[in-house]
Amino acid sequence: MKITKFLIAVDPEENELYILHREFPSCLIWVKQEIPVRFIILDLYEDIEDENSVLTMPFVEEAKVFYQNYAVKNLGGN
Repeated sequence: MKITKFLIAVDPEENELYILHREFPSCLIWVKQEIPVRFIILDLYEDIEDENSVLTMPFVEEAKVFYQNYAVKNLGGN
């Protein structure tokens, strides 16, 4: 079984979607349903001096592609 870099987590009670990034820096990303969709780092599980730098790391773009593929397959492309 392939272990993926990203996992989708759904909170059906709050109607919210999250992405768990499982590699460095491991973090929980809230996919805020706005137009356009916005990614917010809720929990950062690493000791990083400048937490604001996380959103400029390459994995964020990968997470966006991961979310877009998920949305097309599971949310009707929204």
